[in-house]
Amino acid sequence: MEIRHLEYFMEVARYLNFTKTAERTHISQPTLSRTIKELEEELGVQLFRRTKHEVRLTDAGAAFLPLAREQVVAFHNLEGFGKGDDQKLCGTIYIGIPLITANTAISAILGDFKQAYPNIKVSLLETGPKHIAKLLQDGLLDFGIFNPRGNPEFQGEWMEQDTHSVVLPKNHPLTQLEQVDYPDLRSEAIILYTEEYVLHDKILRGFAEHHIQPHILLETMQHDLMLSMVEHNNGVAFLPSKFCSKLKRYGYDLIFRPFADSNLTLHLALNSLKAAQSSREAALFQKFFRQWLANHGQKG
Repeated sequence: MEIRHLEYFMEVARYLNFTKTAERTHISQPTLSRTIKELEEELGVQLFRRTKHEVRLTDAGAAFLPLAREQVVAFHNLEGFGKGDDQKLCGTIYIGIPLITANTAISAILGDFKQAYPNIKVSLLETGPKHIAKLLQDGLLDFGIFNPRGNPEFQGEWMEQDTHSVVLPKNHPLTQLEQVDYPDLRSEAIILYTEEYVLHDKILRGFAEHHIQPHILLETMQHDLMLSMVEHNNGVAFLPSKFCSKLKRYGYDLIFRPFADSNLTLHLALNSLKAAQSSREAALFQKFFRQWLANHGQKG
């Protein structure tokens, strides 16, 4: 067993897709499959259950995952033990980011970090917040951007907050309002987040408190699909206000209006798992992140 066997195992567990993993690791899919098969044969267990439609960890694979992560992190920390200069570090940091956000801070932080430490790679995985939290708990991410909502497993650095707006076709009657509230949407087809997002439940709860049964046309994590549906007059959508402010830049001829419910404020933090052993690269990034927030007057 070599360290590459464990690294490739973790990559497949991270993406649960052999094709995507092969692309991300820059090896051929047959080589990746062979490496995983070699590991399974050496361990004497099946690590993944593969069908035509999905890849899943087996119970044995899930049990092996924390052991593999521990060895990979320890190996790379030992490998970098003699590299006293942080500039010589060259590992990878894995960060999960939500699909629907206009998080401007993380883009700036990553850009500045790359300039400061050009040899450290950052790999971003874009998915829903609940999935990000699960990947973080499984040790497949170093950091995840989401609202931890008081979960004691995570330690977070608050970095961004945003209100919500309603996105409307440019000739929609609601564009005449200064802000939109639940009663205004009583007869509208609604396009909103999936259940991956806590705000999905908040929006539905808001409608219920106003005794409105909303017409949910679509639930999705794809903002492009949301906007396309609105642009073609299929309905109206909820999206973060900072994202909405960039609609023209993205090529959408749409109108947005602030939403009246202040409970729909989006709060984001950079989270790590308290109990996890960090790589030197991850520890360095966390220190850099905190300092960046302090230097730019943002609360960590």
